[in-house]
Formats: sequence, structure tokens, C-alpha cells
Amino acid sequence: MKEPVNHDGRPDSEHIQDMPPESLEGLIVSTSKFTPQRLSLAREMAALDIKELADRIDATPSAVSQFEKGRTRPKAETVIRLALALGVPPAFFAAEPLAPIALEACHFRSLRSSTVKERRRVLAYGALMKRLVDHVQEMVNFPAEQLTALRTVIAGLTNIDEIAMAIRDVWGLGHGPISDMVALLESKGVLPIEIPGHTQRLDAFSTWVDKKPLVFLTVDKGSGSRRRWDCAHELAHLLLHAEAEPGDAVNEQAADRFAGAFLLPKAPFMAECPHRLDWNRLRALKRRWGVSLAAIVRRAFDLGIYSEATYRRAYTILNQLGWRTSEPDEPPIERPTLLKRALRLITDAGYSLKRIAADLNLGEGRLNDLLVSPDNEQLAFA
Repeated sequence: MKEPVNHDGRPDSEHIQDMPPESLEGLIVSTSKFTPQRLSLAREMAALDIKELADRIDATPSAVSQFEKGRTRPKAETVIRLALALGVPPAFFAAEPLAPIALEACHFRSLRSSTVKERRRVLAYGALMKRLVDHVQEMVNFPAEQLTALRTVIAGLTNIDEIAMAIRDVWGLGHGPISDMVALLESKGVLPIEIPGHTQRLDAFSTWVDKKPLVFLTVDKGSGSRRRWDCAHELAHLLLHAEAEPGDAVNEQAADRFAGAFLLPKAPFMAECPHRLDWNRLRALKRRWGVSLAAIVRRAFDLGIYSEATYRRAYTILNQLGWRTSEPDEPPIERPTLLKRALRLITDAGYSLKRIAADLNLGEGRLNDLLVSPDNEQLAFA
């Protein structure tokens, strides 16, 4: 019988011979202590279904399914093929299971334009990011989680302005513009996550994992004002809808109303907003508050500053000018920095990224996937 070959054309036995001692040790461990959930996670990170993975490793879909269900354990040669196909070291499959992120627990705004494969890929990376943060927190103190004490249950749109202002007051934000929404979330113990490939088809979403609030941010919107709105919208879900059924239309409306109230507090906004459609003044408001023109118009309508006719006319103008998809006066896109700052502290102290990758049985490639920014800023592996 002919020996199976990998996609570089070389037999599995040659890959085994080329492996350094530490990789061979990891192969032995991963074969004897294979964790089925880790295979599912790696497959979802690679955006493959069971049949696609089976084709890559020259196996049957039934065999891969049996591996993932824990009914059979792959042989050493198969572990190598799985590792090569999925871009992880063999030891990845022997590590402890990760806290999963269930699709049904996430506050997705709309599922019509995204596929289950896309959602599972982002969630798989999110589970890995959560594990990375937990590991880093063993060496660096992160801000304590401050949302649980403020969580409340609301019915519909009841008292949203009051709730938003109460949270601002507790956090000492005053009534002025919030300078950086992503940094605010990080300072309150929220983990904002950027995953390469998280597109507008999926939009931003949030969930709680192992008592940790997570916000998944899209990386291709190209709009600083929309990212700030996404942060406030998902903050609403984390505070107001933790126990609610995700995807509820009323909850989505409430989250938008909260975002408007949180980013544009009622008293100063009513004092500053023009009572007629004055686009120069509205653009000045956008530059001051970092909120889109569309959101400003909507907030003015919600507060009774604009009539329904004025509101509709404003949106007609925004569409005519092309500003519904590409507005002027965009603020810089705010990005997560806490994890990278923590990693720099660790690496400056001599604890390398290579060692962190080894600690997590992850491999440098996958760790780099977690750390790379949309602007291509990367930490150096050493």
C-alpha cells in the first residue's frame, strides 16, 4: 500500500523525520491525549467544513467526524496531516479544551448576509483570543470587569436615556464627548476583539464567555464613527440584554437608542443641535462628538428636535450626497491596545512571543493571526 503524502508532495514519514525533538514529543503527546474539541476549533478557524478538511488530509468525512466526536483517535501520521492542513502544531490537539462561544449566545444584528462558516470562524478565533488574554493576565494585571454590577433588565425602550446617563455618572464620564470608546471598554474590563476576515456581512456583536464580556469588532468598515457606535451598541447588549434572546428586534432598537443616549447625552445635545437642517453645524457636531451624521439626525428625531418630515428629508439628502455609505469628517478608527501593551511589557521583561506560543500549544502563525492589526502593525517574534 502506498504511503500517504502531504500537500508538499512528501510522505508523512519524511515530515516525522524532519521534526525537531520538541515537536516529536508534542506529536506523541497529541496522539495519546488527543482533544476532539481542539480539532473542531482548528477546523473552524480555518473556515473548513468536515468534508473540506477530509479532502485535505486524504481521509473520509466520516473519519474526521469520528475524530471530532471523540469516538476514534487519529494516528500519528493523521495528526501530522491535520496539523499541516490547519496551520497549528501537533501539540495544539493535546491541549485542554477551550471555553466555547456558542452561536446562540451572541447578539448578532443580522444573519442574512453572513454564513454559519463565517460566524464559527470568528468565534473560534475569539475563544483562542480569550485563552491568550487569560494567559497574559497571569503575568500582567488587566482592569477589573465593571459591567456586572451595572447590569439591569429593561422592557422595550423604557428609561434608556436615564440608564445611559447613570452609567456615564458611575464611570465619571461627565456630559461631554467620549474620547475613545474602545479604550473605555478596555478600561472597564471588556475585551474588544478584532479578527482578520470579520467583515461587514457579520457586523459587530457581543457575548459573555466565562463571566468575561467580549465585543467582536468588524475590521473593514473604514469608519471611525461607526466603530464608536458599534462599541456603544454592544455595550448596551452586555448591560441590558445579557439574559435576553439574541437577535430580538426590540432589543436591537433599544441598543441603538442606548448608543445614541450614551454618545450624545440629552442635555448638551439638545443645547447644541440646530433645530433646522444646517449641515455645516451638523458636521461640526460630528467632529465634536465623533458620531455619524446619520446617528445625529436620528438622535434629534428621537428627542423631538426634528419632526418625522425633517428626519425623512435629512436621510434623503444623506443618500443623495452619498453620505449614507461614506460620510465626511470621519474620526480616526479606534483600536484595541490593552493586550499589545501588556505583551510589550512581557516581552520587554524577556518573556518572548515564541514562548507564549509554546505555552498555548499554538504555533507562531496562529498567534500572529491573533495579534496582527488591520493596519499591519505586528509585534516581533523573538
